[in-house]
Amino acid sequence: MKNLRTVALVACLSPLAGCYTLTHHVGNGAAPTKSTETSDRQWYVLWGIVPLGKVDSHAMAAGAKDYTITSQWSFLDCVINVVAGMVTVQCQSVTVSK
Repeated sequence: MKNLRTVALVACLSPLAGCYTLTHHVGNGAAPTKSTETSDRQWYVLWGIVPLGKVDSHAMAAGAKDYTITSQWSFLDCVINVVAGMVTVQCQSVTVSK
């Protein structure tokens, strides 16, 4: 019975292993003074191993010298991943603030 609880706990917590946020500052290293944001979704197959397409953050910045790139799982990404994960497809939001 104890092993069954452990397996159930691991099964419930394993989807949370990919919840993270990566933030990169480009340019002077400070947060952007303006609040213009552009977002796109990066898609992966085989549970995140192989990327499908490419989100070009430099193009999303549209020539800005100082900007911040944030890659994270939003709530919508988590909902999509629960359904699409059954066929090994995952997504992640990429936002550029300039």
